[in-house]
Amino acid sequence: MRFFFSTLLVHRSGNNVTESIRWSCHFRYNNLLDKSFIQRGYPHPFTYKPQRDLITASFPTAAEVNDIFSDFESNEE
Repeated sequence: MRFFFSTLLVHRSGNNVTESIRWSCHFRYNNLLDKSFIQRGYPHPFTYKPQRDLITASFPTAAEVNDIFSDFESNEE
């Protein structure tokens, strides 16, 4: 089974209730030329513990999320 999704998607994995090991691989892409990424000091958002606060306050804005997904929808056609 393979899943591909935006890191802006709120997600989690359920408990492994089988006797088998659950394997996963994470391949991530950060656009180093993205101006907001540069301005925010190249944050590393992937911490492996619960985190309640945003890494960068008010980021992304609703408009930025809409821009990302409107670009994605126009590329699918």
